Amino acid sequence: MKQTQYHTLLDLLDDIKGIDKMIMLHLNDDSSFMLDQYKSKKEKLVRNLIDQLISPSLMSARSIHTIKMVIDRFYGDEMEKLDAQPLNDELSKLEHALV
Repeated sequence: MKQTQYHTLLDLLDDIKGIDKMIMLHLNDDSSFMLDQYKSKKEKLVRNLIDQLISPSLMSARSIHTIKMVIDRFYGDEMEKLDAQPLNDELSKLEHALV
């Protein structure tokens, strides 16, 4: 991994952590506007981080493991909620086929 790639990934992680803090601050707001804005920004940053990790220059078992860690860290609670929902779409059915 080149130093520039490494620093780009670190910057993305720092940005995601900062957005996560803002999400926590706005969880109990009367309006969901700011919370929705921060969640959207977080999704965009995580998507960018994953795109970087699956780029041809970084793609490896290690980068896939790192992606799993990112998902567990930033979406762990949401994943547990999804597990409790009924299978009602194709993606849910595909997930069920994995187990």
